[in-house]
Amino acid sequence: MKCVIRIRDTALEELVRCAWETKTIESIGGLFGKIRRVNNHRLYDIYSVHASQLAIRYPNSCETLDGGERSGHYFFYPEIGDFHSHPTSRKQKNGIRKKDPGRVYLSKNCDVPSLKETPKLISVVISVKRTKDNYFLKKSPYKLSVYLDDDGKTYRFDIGGYYFDNNKVRKARIVVSKRASKILWW
Repeated sequence: MKCVIRIRDTALEELVRCAWETKTIESIGGLFGKIRRVNNHRLYDIYSVHASQLAIRYPNSCETLDGGERSGHYFFYPEIGDFHSHPTSRKQKNGIRKKDPGRVYLSKNCDVPSLKETPKLISVVISVKRTKDNYFLKKSPYKLSVYLDDDGKTYRFDIGGYYFDNNKVRKARIVVSKRASKILWW
């Protein structure tokens, strides 16, 4: 069954703020909202986002500390998935240091097994990378892009969503309000 992720304005702002706050370090947290069946697809409606405060953040990973599972408890809406960021970082392979740009993807070692354990939930990935300037991108139903400036440095945040269906990880279509789409760079 196909999947659509609708990110409400406040939740979109919270997602970008979480990744913005930890630009060069990975962030992690929960997505809260409703899951509904609409026509021939499943709609994940994200109303709020909560970053996990009890975590040790590394450039390429994030480890939730004891007590961090409480961030998954809800008040108004149940947890419908999780999010994390992939910042630009440095990697070393065979003694050579390389710059690894933040990308929207699920890592095979950690992210894919985690999504398989919770097949009814979604995963949203935010990539963070520094760019020279902002430019219009090709519009994609599977990725949102936002540019932010910080003291003359421009950062690009790409947001993509994933779900598990028929033993495969699939990309989800992402929908935002008309108001939000006016401030996004596609």
